[in-house]
Amino acid sequence: MRPTTLLLIAGMLVGTACGSRAGSAATASPIPASASPSASSSPTASASLIPTDFVLPQGCSYVGTGQVDVTISTLNFWTFDCGAAPDLGAIEKLTPAFAQQGWTLCSPPMGKGVWAKGTVQTSVTQSAVGYPVLSQLPRQTQDCPMPTAYLNSLYKFSLSLPAPYRNSERLRLTSTGGRLDGQEAFTARTESNEATVAGTGCQTACPIWDFVAVVQVYAGAGSDTPRDWYTRSGGAVGQTIEETTIDGRQAIKVRNGATYPVQYIIKDGDRVFRIATQYYSQPDMATSPLLFKLDQILTSFRFIP
Repeated sequence: MRPTTLLLIAGMLVGTACGSRAGSAATASPIPASASPSASSSPTASASLIPTDFVLPQGCSYVGTGQVDVTISTLNFWTFDCGAAPDLGAIEKLTPAFAQQGWTLCSPPMGKGVWAKGTVQTSVTQSAVGYPVLSQLPRQTQDCPMPTAYLNSLYKFSLSLPAPYRNSERLRLTSTGGRLDGQEAFTARTESNEATVAGTGCQTACPIWDFVAVVQVYAGAGSDTPRDWYTRSGGAVGQTIEETTIDGRQAIKVRNGATYPVQYIIKDGDRVFRIATQYYSQPDMATSPLLFKLDQILTSFRFIP
């Protein structure tokens, strides 16, 4: 049996591998979580087999052709070379590429990195023997839970909350008669953990707001464009403003602006929505799973009837 096959099987015995179809195998059904490849099985190679929705970064290339496990027909895998064998930095090298190509990190790398995109999961396994392996299977909920749909019937919007994010009642604000009509916030903290940090005295960089997504609704926008509205409220040195659209509405995307690292300002009739992320810790921008999930929350925003 080939060394790469042994590595892949060993990784799956620890936990079900992530991944999915490649090419035309998009309709394959997820296998049971308890399934594992037979130790006596040999993979089959396919010259046309390529990973679904993922391209290796510059400096990396596949070794040989993609293979399909004969026992688990939905398990596809590829050996790849990013300049070393063995390569104990393979996961780190591929992580930025996954983020740039719209994949969400399901779990922090601990010998195996696991990402999800839609119904597809991809894992990267590295070891002290041979080349690293990239594999794909249909999405397994125990490895990469599907996001929870959040609907707000008061302000008429929806978004997706990847685990462990949830709506925070403590950070909710209702109209006080001013421009701010309401605010909903979403945290990765558990209820008990949020209660612990809620009593922490602070003026800035409050722990309860670390790695939080927020949706704010403002009334009385009138004829202001999103850029007009934002610049009237101030700005920040070094910020960048990009014109865009969100769910068919005129919007701007602001990076490193006033208060928030990333925010979208969206015009909806006489209202303005600010959708933003907030964090104070200094994460590794390439690997922090919470940063990926915050971005997933922001980009999933939609208006509802």
